[in-house]
Amino acid sequence: MKSTSSRSNKPSIRIVNRVLTIWILLILGYVILLPFLPKISYWINDAKGLHKSPYVLRNSTEVIENPKPKPADNRLVIPSIGVDQGVFQDGELSLEKGLWLRPQGVTPDIDGNVVVAGHRFTYKNPNGEFYNLDKLNPGDVIAIFWDQKEYNYVVRETLVVPANALYIESPTEQPQLTLYTCTPVWSTANRLVVLADLIYKET
Repeated sequence: MKSTSSRSNKPSIRIVNRVLTIWILLILGYVILLPFLPKISYWINDAKGLHKSPYVLRNSTEVIENPKPKPADNRLVIPSIGVDQGVFQDGELSLEKGLWLRPQGVTPDIDGNVVVAGHRFTYKNPNGEFYNLDKLNPGDVIAIFWDQKEYNYVVRETLVVPANALYIESPTEQPQLTLYTCTPVWSTANRLVVLADLIYKET
């Protein structure tokens, strides 16, 4: 004959099992949805017109009266996709702080290929610096503030290349900005690359 305590324990075990099942499903759903949450956030901010830069960007034909002060640090700004991030030269540690100015390229003050890499998505930082890099279009303006000087570029093209396509960091005769990150969002199989041409260089 079964004891009363044994019968009373069964509902408790069922409740615990249900709670655990719900928690596991919620966690699994979060892990699956997390890569897409920054995209949703981008759409909302874009609809509200929140993708604005505190810096006034210029091209070679513009004269801006009373421009806002430049940032104190080295920084990449892409107003059209809401990027405003520091650029560092500390090796792979740079990617933990922001964007990495790759040593294979040159610094913006030197004519050549300026190469900047950044995360698109990690579970530690879901909304990576270059999460929305695929939203850039030809004609969009990108600025690098480097050593208190402004260098502006206009997007020429976007392409996808294999992860081992090292030629994207090769020297160029003309001043060029190369931005790249992983693609698709959840994979490191390929690189999403944006190429841009210099249109303004502060002297």
